[in-house]
Amino acid sequence: MLGTFTELVIPADEHSRGAHLAGVAAYIDHSLAEAFLPDERASSRNCLAAVNELSIALHHASFNQIGSERQWELLDRIAKGEKHPDTPAEHFFTKLKSTTAFVYYTSSIGIHSEIDYKGNVLQEHYSGYDAQ
Repeated sequence: MLGTFTELVIPADEHSRGAHLAGVAAYIDHSLAEAFLPDERASSRNCLAAVNELSIALHHASFNQIGSERQWELLDRIAKGEKHPDTPAEHFFTKLKSTTAFVYYTSSIGIHSEIDYKGNVLQEHYSGYDAQ
């Protein structure tokens, strides 16, 4: 379920190789497994369960059993509360979205392949902006 969510947030397309290929879900899962505070693990499990319960209430099937179109609809519904999250599912989405973006753009695929970051290297010519 976590893998599906992260891939919905950063899908593989002509611009991006996607969260799945970058190993975003595996990284998040590992981080939660190693979390120092047990409440952090429990909170994440509870939020995933809340999303699953919403899926069952709306579509009479768990999140992983509904098709990708319905998964998108569910994600869209949850995302509507992103600015002022109220439900556990909305809190989960808000946190997952930012975590997915952070993990993806700090992965080798995100930072090197997609945004072509070269690191701290000497530039022969200044290519920035001069505010004068």
